[in-house]
Amino acid sequence: MTEPRTYRLFLPADQERKLSDYLELVLSNKALILITTAVVVLLGAVYVLIAPRTYESNLVIQVEDRSSGSDNLLGGLSSALQLKAGAPAEMEIIKSRLVVSAAVDRLRLYISVRPVMLPVVGRWLQVRQRPSEALSIPRFGMNTYAWGGETLEVDRFDVPAELEDKRFTLTSLGAGRYRLADDRGDVDATGQVGAPLAVSNDLGTVMLHVSGMVARAGERFELRRSSRLDVIDALQRGLAVQELGRESDVIGVTLSGHDRQRTARVLNAIAAEYLTQNLEYHALETRKTIDFLNGQLPRLKQQLERSETAFNTYRNRYGTIDLAEQTKLLLEQSVDAQTKLLELRQKRSELNQRFTDLSPAVGALDQQIGTLDKQLAGFQHRISVLPALEQQQVTLVRNLQVDTDLYMNLLNASQELEVAHAGKVGNVRVVDYAVAAERPVKPKKALVMVFAMVGGLGIGMALAFLQWTVFDSVRDPGTLEESVGLPVLAQIPRSTRQCALDQAEEGGAVLANRYPNEPAIESVRSLQVALRVMMLEKGKGLILIAGPSPGVGKSFVALNLATLLASSGESVALVDCDMRRGRLHKALGEHRSPGLAEYLRGKVGLEQVIRTCGAQQPDFIACGDYPEAPAYLLMSPRFAELLVALRERYRYVIVDTPPVLAVADSAIAGSHADLSLVVVREGATSLSELENSIAAFRQGGITPRGIVYNDMDMRRGQYGSGRRRYVGYYTYGDER
Repeated sequence: MTEPRTYRLFLPADQERKLSDYLELVLSNKALILITTAVVVLLGAVYVLIAPRTYESNLVIQVEDRSSGSDNLLGGLSSALQLKAGAPAEMEIIKSRLVVSAAVDRLRLYISVRPVMLPVVGRWLQVRQRPSEALSIPRFGMNTYAWGGETLEVDRFDVPAELEDKRFTLTSLGAGRYRLADDRGDVDATGQVGAPLAVSNDLGTVMLHVSGMVARAGERFELRRSSRLDVIDALQRGLAVQELGRESDVIGVTLSGHDRQRTARVLNAIAAEYLTQNLEYHALETRKTIDFLNGQLPRLKQQLERSETAFNTYRNRYGTIDLAEQTKLLLEQSVDAQTKLLELRQKRSELNQRFTDLSPAVGALDQQIGTLDKQLAGFQHRISVLPALEQQQVTLVRNLQVDTDLYMNLLNASQELEVAHAGKVGNVRVVDYAVAAERPVKPKKALVMVFAMVGGLGIGMALAFLQWTVFDSVRDPGTLEESVGLPVLAQIPRSTRQCALDQAEEGGAVLANRYPNEPAIESVRSLQVALRVMMLEKGKGLILIAGPSPGVGKSFVALNLATLLASSGESVALVDCDMRRGRLHKALGEHRSPGLAEYLRGKVGLEQVIRTCGAQQPDFIACGDYPEAPAYLLMSPRFAELLVALRERYRYVIVDTPPVLAVADSAIAGSHADLSLVVVREGATSLSELENSIAAFRQGGITPRGIVYNDMDMRRGQYGSGRRRYVGYYTYGDER
């Protein structure tokens, strides 16, 4: 014989749930979890295959620190006052309606054209079309769907406001002809490629101009004319504009879309319009500055001429006085301050065209002007103490130099601005134009599959937990005893060998005979011992085996219990009292009739229904042919007489009955029993079913003596369940 192998049974213990309980829950429901995970992963794979591809394109724009005309006039003041707009302002301009609307109009983005493809898989098939193919060959004879390569170029599509965002269908008729129709039937007309089509109805006029079409006859396109403002707003929201690096003045613009070529075209159109607007703005600003300077130059020239005339008159009358060094220094300082003051006043006049008097820029200029006024007042006071002729000469020389410097500066600035305006140069440039992306950014296949797997596991475990908490299936014999107040007499583990015998449907295949050392049979032996103890006073009796519902294993328990009792030398009779769906005869390899039904109807005698199955095997009474009213037969005197006769003849009579909750047969038969047992199946029998079965017995005056816990999953409890503890016992391997 082989070495003994050990397996374990659990006994009820403490009732606190532990982490190991949840581990057991997961492992005992691994089939459900794996199936759920597989389904979700499959759905994720389908999504990855058929989901629209999203492509992303980007462009890079550099904002250069190039002075405009007004900046030339203001000199370094703009930097000092932080008037430079830089990247943040340019980013807002890029997303402005001024720029975006021009790109929308240029590309006619408010017109949507989409080939009508096969639902669900059409887009997936089109994506996998070879680029060299002009038109894909229709599959499955479906010539009305687009299969790849179809194009429709629409130059104009105007509809009344009521028809905006409504679907129109354009059907190719071949030879450059098409049919345009809407879903409501308000529009139905035919047109020719290259020729405008006008259709009038109660809502207004629909204008369509198709400039090109590549499609087979019968293939369709879906057209929509969206609201221009809605499209502009959607494009503004879709643009992602950000500065690439802090204070780098380099701007990145990103846009996503399902059509990679169109996405790149939209970005490049926005870039082109932005450059145009920037150039026009700087040209306009320069022109305004030139006009301002040209308006100031004649006045300054007249002022310079007056200063020259006054100085020449003084020199002709008095000659030139040799000034002292200190007076010359005073003159230079006065000239410099006066020149700066006039320049600042010119700058303030220019700033007043762009800012109010309350702006920080104008306020800063006013502070500088006030400072220079005080300096000039000091210089004027020092000049006033000079001799009269020196005072007059210093004043005239100062005015002449100031007017000369101011006039020449403005004249040079005007000439420089004229050159800059002729060059038409803005302060931004496109570093990288958008190109069509080669690979989609969505769906992210690996990420979707990971999320699908994690989500599938989560859903599977949630379903298992829901099944555990919401559905009151019995899963713990310890809590079962506390719930119904009946002892669990046996805990029968799941038997894979019994499952194999059930699938084979082999006659005479009794597990206790085929595999006497099977763990499930060992548990039935423990039931046999418990019953002997419970019936110790009588020493014999009738044992009724019942179950709340079909499929709990009551027939398995009755058959193997009777077999074990008989193999121990006891006289045993096994009665199949299920005259509705009895199947014990198949397990024993016997015929169904004559049986109990025929006996109760008086067609046969007792000796004709009792079948001997062999040495140390129970005698057997089959259910017989299925009668129309089994319950009435069980209430007949012949049934009571039968049980009396069997009690006198056998030490143990095992009665297998129909489900308690389905019919009243079990309660009727139970009224004759000495001991009644209820069989429950782990995960299949609910606590409410068990309670209702016990209540049905008690209504008939029957008190069940115990519960048989069947089909126990031995995998549960192998990880330290707090409610299940194991004790070891031995079974022996088959002899070799």
